[in-house]
Amino acid sequence: MQLKKGLGWKACYDEERNLYTAQTSWRGDYHLYEINAEIWSQLGEPGVDSDELIHSGRHLYYSQDSPIGPPTDMVMDENYAELCPWANIQNSGK
Repeated sequence: MQLKKGLGWKACYDEERNLYTAQTSWRGDYHLYEINAEIWSQLGEPGVDSDELIHSGRHLYYSQDSPIGPPTDMVMDENYAELCPWANIQNSGK
């Protein structure tokens, strides 16, 4: 597995499964995405908004734990944990 990290994001390329995935987190929002090789290759490059690129991928999971609303967990792909075993998955837990 190859990992890339930046401020508020982390991405993984799993060579065995030829699978690219990423997570973003900021102020109580946590997202998991499946991305493609093109997105992966641009992550972390100068002048590139890596969060925006990641958010253009296939959304797998979303968790929000905000002080202004109820905690929310949304699953878009029930296999999100299997697709992203490297991720520190954050659930709202409520």
